[in-house]
Amino acid sequence: MLLALHNAEEAFGMGQALPLLLGQVPDVLRAILPDITFSSFLVALVVVTVAPVLILASMGHRQPSGWPAYALLAVQATILLNVLSHLMAAVKTGGYVPGLFTALLINFPFSMLLLGRAWRDRWYSGKAMVALVPLAFLLHGPLLLAILSLASQLIPRF
Repeated sequence: MLLALHNAEEAFGMGQALPLLLGQVPDVLRAILPDITFSSFLVALVVVTVAPVLILASMGHRQPSGWPAYALLAVQATILLNVLSHLMAAVKTGGYVPGLFTALLINFPFSMLLLGRAWRDRWYSGKAMVALVPLAFLLHGPLLLAILSLASQLIPRF
């Protein structure tokens, strides 16, 4: 799965990069961020990697349709948004950030192909396709923060 490859790139490089990246977060956002450690980051990374696999598994051998397929499109829209976050982080830090290569070389083109095909072939209504944009922001924002927060609370208990 392409997401797993991207998340592996992030996992291998984030140990050293996390303090630098957290240092670049504006003070306004820092107040709402949970205490993100490398361990909590890895736990969150596993969750966001496994979740789409579980959705895909719920479909079995059926044709993609209904809520599971739409949920996977929402994940792909979120991955596309994540590409933008990698670009912004690279600009802000002035160089490579973990996940940048796979974001640009794999996630961006695949997202454009898949979402473009879904739009062109009308897999869902225009309203449903447009709704992927705010869904991506919800998944990449509040839901990701909730996962990171939960992970940071659970890690000391391991």
